[in-house]
Order: sequence, then C-alpha cells, then structure tokens
Amino acid sequence: MTGQPALPHEPLGSEPPSGGPGKWPWLEIWIKPRAISRYYLNQPYQFRKLLLLAALGGAVMGLTDASIKPETLDNNPLGLLLFGQLVLGVIGGLIGFYLVSYLVRVAGGWLGGTGDKEDLRTAIVYGFMVPSLVQGILWIPKFLVLGREAWIQKTVAAPFDNTPFMDNYSLFELCIAVWAIVVFVKAVAEAHRFSAWRSLGAVLLSLALFFVAAIIIIFFITLLFSVFI
Repeated sequence: MTGQPALPHEPLGSEPPSGGPGKWPWLEIWIKPRAISRYYLNQPYQFRKLLLLAALGGAVMGLTDASIKPETLDNNPLGLLLFGQLVLGVIGGLIGFYLVSYLVRVAGGWLGGTGDKEDLRTAIVYGFMVPSLVQGILWIPKFLVLGREAWIQKTVAAPFDNTPFMDNYSLFELCIAVWAIVVFVKAVAEAHRFSAWRSLGAVLLSLALFFVAAIIIIFFITLLFSVFI
C-alpha cells in the first residue's frame, strides 16, 4: 500500500486461512468471502490484473443482464446489440473499479473503516466482479434453453416464463443475486477491517452518495441547458 507498510488484515471472528485459497478461489469466494478476500488483500497489489478482471466482470454482467425490448431485438442484428451490451458492461466494470471503490472507501472511512484505495479496489474486484464471472457460467443453461429469447425484456406483470424450468431458474437467479450481495458486503468488511453489518451500512451510504452526486450533476446540466439553449 502507498505511503506506509501494508497492515495484515486480521480476521474478525475466524481463523486466517492456512496456505491461502485452494484450487478454485473463484468458487471459494462464495463460501468463504472474508477468508478469500483477506488472502488477496494481503497479496501485492496488482493494478493491471485487477483492472482486467473488473473489465471482464463488467462485460459478463453486461451480457447476462441484457434486457432488450422485443421490437428492438426484431429490428436489429442480435450480434450488434450484444456487442453494445458488452461495451456498456466493460464501461460499467471500470466505473465500479474506480468510482464505486472510491465511494465505499469514503463511506467506510466515516464509519471507522481503515481500508485504502488499493484495499477497496481489491474488494470490489474479488467480492463483486469475480462472482459475476461465476454467475455468467451459471447463465449458460438459460441461453441453451431460450436462445436469443434469453435477452428479451420481461414485463413487470410477467417477470417469469410460464415454464417449470424458467420459474425455477428465475428463483435460482434471485437467490444467487442475493448471496452475491452478501459476498460483496463481506469483502468490503474485510477491506475496511470492521463487521459485516457496518460494511452493509457503508455500502448503503455509498449508494446514497452516488444518487446525491447524480442528482446534483443532472441539476447543473439541466441548468446549463436552460441558460444557453
């Protein structure tokens, strides 16, 4: 870490992992989020690797979370639409790497957290982007069953398909998404060296900061347009 020697990330209520993660750390992060996060936080900071994983995770989320209107899908090549989703996903991943890590670092600092820039970037990547890669693998059966319809936007009135497979798969997706949030919160907790509940507060506070900043930016942009146009 910059400016001072890196402090070891002591566990809160658990023993440190012996020898680090096993053969499948991308899967182990789902079961032992704090231990695996702690292992990576104690490794030398690798900016390029983290940036690449953030971009890959964003690309996978952009692809698997794509929700395209049926008429848009009918009037445009699927490949072009998916390319656009991949590009937007990569941008989102990089925004998460820089902006979200910054907001969570600031919010966590207000709550007594001690994580620095490198800590929070590592937590964002291994606690959020890496699990999204696993979610992408689990999304493959949906694509094999539905094909291009896997990307069709669902309506509020009919969020699930009327088939046993898709009803069960949608419930499975929901459970995975909820647990992914838990993994992320625990990774942030390890980066800031405080409890998971305080980490949840930091994440919610960072969301509030994001929305306040977005509202202020939109307000000033609207004001500029009203003055000059």
